[in-house]
Order: sequence, then C-alpha cells, then structure tokens
Amino acid sequence: MLASILSMQIPNKKMLKISQIGIYSFIFLLSSYSTALGTEKQEVYKFRLDVNLLAGTADMWNLRGREAIEEWVVIKVKNKKEFKIYHTTYLENKTWKTRQWFDHPVTEMRICAIDGFEKKDCKVVNSDTTTIPDGLALHDLSIDFKYSESGRSFTKNITVAKEAKPE
Repeated sequence: MLASILSMQIPNKKMLKISQIGIYSFIFLLSSYSTALGTEKQEVYKFRLDVNLLAGTADMWNLRGREAIEEWVVIKVKNKKEFKIYHTTYLENKTWKTRQWFDHPVTEMRICAIDGFEKKDCKVVNSDTTTIPDGLALHDLSIDFKYSESGRSFTKNITVAKEAKPE
C-alpha cells in the first residue's frame, strides 16, 4: 500500500516531499505507539545514605589523596507492585580528580509492614527483587537489605517517606 501511495503522480514536487514526510512520520508514530503499549510503568527513587571522608595513606605502594565516599540506594518500582533495589558507592579522589561509581548487588532483603514504630508481617527474600504486599505501598514498608563490598557483608535499612517523589 505504501508503494502505491508513493508511486502516485503528484503534480507538485514540493507536495511530494510533504506527502512522503507525512507518511513516514505517521509510520514512525504508529510504531512508537505500539512499542509504548508493551512497556511497563516504572518509578525510580534515589536516596543518598551516607557521606564519609577518608584520610588517604601515604606509603610508597598506595599513594592516595583524600577521598569522598557517598552511598546511594536506588529503588525501581514496576507497576506499583514489584520493586528492585540497588546499592551503589560514589568515590571521588580529590587529589587525582577522578570519580567512579561502584555497584554492589543486593543479595537478601527483609521487608516489613510499618505500624507506627513497630515492624510486622516481615518477609525474607533471597533476591534483589520482591513484590509489595497487597494493600500496601512502598512507603508502608521498612526494607532491610544485605550487600557485599570488598569481601565484607553489610546490612542497611531504608524506609521511603510518603513525601518522596520518583524521578
């Protein structure tokens, strides 16, 4: 059908260019719309956990300047039901002016419903992905998660405030 439309005799060459642009634009929009229908709605929350300043060492084998370390947690929520959590560290070497992100996979989570200061109905998941319990939202949960960095295991806790907005 597209070939028959393009092969039609159009008296004005300017009109032909406009028609071809219109047809290609329509096809592009139609293909974009069909791929948008297949995508899931995703919200991303990013939280800064901690900032540390480490004094560098000055030996012959390990010459480093002062480093600033920031810890971040990223939570990706799909369709307001399933979420995945990431831990990452941002390292900035002040002397060498270098910056680098280090991702640490979450190996285990414990999610609990929050009732005031109490935690109840806890569930342990050996993964970085889990489902929000029915009737609750992300801000109704206390999330403990484990990750490893430099051969050591760490546990952190996070709760998402009701006022927090996804990016």
